[in-house]
Amino acid sequence: MKIRAAVCEKDVKRREYVVANIRELPLDIECKEYNNIYDLKEVFHDHANAYDIIFVAATFNQHGDGLDLAKYIREVSLEVAIVVLADNRDYYREAFDVFAMAYLLKPLKYRELDRCLTFYTKNSKVERRASWMVKGKGGHWVRVFCRDILYIESNNREIVVHLSNGTEIASYAKLGTVEEQLPEENFIRCHQSYIINIFYANEMTPSAFHLDEMDIPISRKFQPVVKEKYYQYMFNRI
Repeated sequence: MKIRAAVCEKDVKRREYVVANIRELPLDIECKEYNNIYDLKEVFHDHANAYDIIFVAATFNQHGDGLDLAKYIREVSLEVAIVVLADNRDYYREAFDVFAMAYLLKPLKYRELDRCLTFYTKNSKVERRASWMVKGKGGHWVRVFCRDILYIESNNREIVVHLSNGTEIASYAKLGTVEEQLPEENFIRCHQSYIINIFYANEMTPSAFHLDEMDIPISRKFQPVVKEKYYQYMFNRI
């Protein structure tokens, strides 16, 4: 199946470089160029799924205005994959908010575009956008695939993300804010201090989710919503 791609970049040389390299890839891909955010926004206004993947520069005329386009596209479509092109790491948070598939720093290299498009072709739509940017306590950002999260625990404004490979990532955040940023079909807030990835739950009782090596408590406050979401999840997997 042909991949429909768009590259939205104001700088002519940078835009042509990205397009030329994309066309060199061994893929059936159709690539169109845009030199401003307004034309592409109009395209998505008329056709929500006009492209399968877009590469958009973080900045055109004002700092971060390319992310405004990405936000608009995400509002009208959850299908299109978004790749942010940036001169620095200043827009990681905004890229995360629009579920960007990738964040590539300029000047771009062929192997980065190759790796990005390979990831696109090898993963499902849900897997491509189901990632989360976590800012560690040291100030560095880490991309975490949601499918790898076992559970998240909270203590006041600190959280710890527990991954299936045993890795733990500590960060400063409110659990309520984290809950809003995760795919709701897989994650359940089951306690004031816990969010769990239902995929890893072996069993649910009225008071806890049972994982392989530990239990995650379910508080009375969250029981009605937890029960409904869990059984809906199990029903969808039948």
